[in-house]
Amino acid sequence: MLKKYFVGSFMLQEGIMKLFCKSIYLVASLLLFLGHVSVSSPVNDDELFLLDTVIAVVYSEDNTFVITKSDLDRPGIDGVYRSLDDRVMEALLYSEAEKYKMIPTKESVDKHLQSVQMENNITKDELYDIFCNAGYTPEEGRDQFSRLSAISSLIDYRIRSRLIIPERDIIKYYEENPVWEEPCYQVQKAVIPVSKKRNIKKLRAELDKLIQRGIGSIRIKWDEPFWMDEDQIAEDWNFIKTMKVNGVRIVRETFDGFELIRLSAKKERRQKPLEERYREIAEILRRPKYDELLKEYKNSLLEAASIVYFEDKETN
Repeated sequence: MLKKYFVGSFMLQEGIMKLFCKSIYLVASLLLFLGHVSVSSPVNDDELFLLDTVIAVVYSEDNTFVITKSDLDRPGIDGVYRSLDDRVMEALLYSEAEKYKMIPTKESVDKHLQSVQMENNITKDELYDIFCNAGYTPEEGRDQFSRLSAISSLIDYRIRSRLIIPERDIIKYYEENPVWEEPCYQVQKAVIPVSKKRNIKKLRAELDKLIQRGIGSIRIKWDEPFWMDEDQIAEDWNFIKTMKVNGVRIVRETFDGFELIRLSAKKERRQKPLEERYREIAEILRRPKYDELLKEYKNSLLEAASIVYFEDKETN
């Protein structure tokens, strides 16, 4: 059933004529393609199948967007399938981007795609393979990328630029929602080799005395330091929690020496400072407002839109 939403009779007639002409062209092309089929050999209905069909048409001031079944059957270049409502809104947003002259140039699209390749460490051929796997030719993939970039620029201009969060709100959220960092410990390991001729017990006693006085008199090659959160420490290593910074302890005897551990640094439990959470909190507070403004903007576009549906939306 044909449904008409906010479209004048003249525009509707013009759109239908365009679609009628396109349909005639598609039918003629299909007949040429199937020209080998004999007129005397009729095709049964059960041998026919639908290649594609127009689902909806979106009219704007300067353009007309035709949404087909194939548009809904294949994902976007990001791998996400979009519903009919999504495709309609995409057309309306792209039309707005055209209105504000936000369509990226071919050069800027190329530059952006090169950045994507570098960030993901992929070649141009691998990028085109991604387009192909989503059902797009390289040129179609570039066009889709351009459309998404234009829509993102539009939303930045119309929505994100209005999302200014007062600093007092950020500070209030910070005070009401503290985030605590648990203690963590930076440790280093080392192995002191022992000759088989040496008395292990006697050497252990000497080493314990040196550790108590400060092991600086022994040259030890320590491994690279690494951090451990408190909840990562195994039970038999709990002694680390009570060690002093630069303290050393014998962990165990090995086949050819002693394994040592040193606490090289320590961070006590603390509340994460505001400067480290500022951007995170601003984004948290910005999200509800962003969703609200975007919803209002989309609704305003739908109310002013001219859309013709050629199938019930519930069937898609």
